[in-house]
Amino acid sequence: MIGFSVFICLYAVSCILHLIFCFLENEKFRKWSKCFCMGLLAIAVFFIAHDHPLIYISIILGFLGDLFLLKKDNSFYLTLGATSFAAMHGMNMYIICSYLSYSVNWSVFVISLVGLITFLVYGKLTKRKVNPIVRKGALGYFFLLLFAAIIACLLLIDTLNVGSILIFSGYLLFLCSDICLVIFNYVHHVKRKHFWVMLTYLSAQTLIYIGMILLI
Repeated sequence: MIGFSVFICLYAVSCILHLIFCFLENEKFRKWSKCFCMGLLAIAVFFIAHDHPLIYISIILGFLGDLFLLKKDNSFYLTLGATSFAAMHGMNMYIICSYLSYSVNWSVFVISLVGLITFLVYGKLTKRKVNPIVRKGALGYFFLLLFAAIIACLLLIDTLNVGSILIFSGYLLFLCSDICLVIFNYVHHVKRKHFWVMLTYLSAQTLIYIGMILLI
C-alpha cells in the first residue's frame, strides 16, 4: 500500500502539472508531461493489483498511445498511437465483461446498432478538412469507444456499485474528451483546447481504473 500511495500521489501531481502546462499553452512541457501521467498510474496500480495484470497492461497501452501521439504528424506514429488506444479499450471491455454476472449476448446487437448510428453522425462532424484515411480510423476508434461505454453501462445496470459507477462515468468523460477534440480541431477552435480535452481525458482514465481496482 505504501508503494501505491506514493505513486498515486506522484500521478496526481503529474496530472496537475500537465493541466497547468495545458492552461498556459506551453507546448513543449505540455507534450512531454502527458506521458508521465499514465506511466505513474501504471506503476501505482501494479502495487495494488499485481495479480491482475490485464489492468496495468491496459494502462501501459494508454501510456504507449500518449507516447506515440507525441509525433502524431507522422502517419506511422499516429497509427501506432491509435492502435495502442484501441487495444487499451479492447482490453478494458474484456475486463468489464469479466465483472458481469452474465455473458454478453443479444445486447451486442443493440450496441452495434447504436454504434453504427453514432459512427455516421460522427462522420458528419469530420467530413471536411480531414484526410479520408484518418477520418475512417477516427470513426472506427469512436465506434470502439462507444462500444466500451455501453458495456460499462451494462455493468452499471448489472451491479450498481461504486466501482461500476466510476467505470461508466469514466467512459462518459472519455466520450466527452474525444468529442471535444474533434469539435475544437475541426468545427470550432477555442483557446486552451488542450486543457479541456486533457481535463476530461485524465479524469476518465482515473475513474475507470479506480473503478476496476474496487471491483477486483
